[in-house]
Amino acid sequence: GYLRYATWEAAEEAFVALQGRQVEGWTQVLRLQWASPRPASGHSSVQPSPPEPVDPTWPGDPQTFPGTQQGPLDPMAYAAQAEVEAQGLDPTRLFIGQMARECDAGGALKPLFESYGALQEFRWVMDKGVLYVAYSTFEEAQAAMQGMCNRSVPGVSMGLNVQFSRRQRRF
Repeated sequence: GYLRYATWEAAEEAFVALQGRQVEGWTQVLRLQWASPRPASGHSSVQPSPPEPVDPTWPGDPQTFPGTQQGPLDPMAYAAQAEVEAQGLDPTRLFIGQMARECDAGGALKPLFESYGALQEFRWVMDKGVLYVAYSTFEEAQAAMQGMCNRSVPGVSMGLNVQFSRRQRRF
């Protein structure tokens, strides 16, 4: 759903406080994103834009990517490989969701994910707004999940949803 706040500051505070929060009884953590302003419909209310995220070409260490808002991570981000596999998940392949369908995933995200290791797969499914990224090792995939989950990337997402992918069915 959508929430409206009296001030921009209150909205920012709530966003930071709630992003990635675990709700008792829910299996997924909260994933927030800023709503797009509605087109003008005869009234002159001006809606503020979300704060400018940082440049995705930042040359620094991905762990210190400045200006990103990260909340608590999915507990699987810290699970052992055996636990990931026991959940029916692929320990070397990531599912990335909550992306703008019209984004340039290859240009904006590929260099960021490559910083965690050599990519075995980088598949952008534009019509669904999801990306699949695979690494050769569990450690690389886990580091990417920990470093990229909830990361704001301009033109792509206000908070990436990064999870281990379900195992692919082999026929």
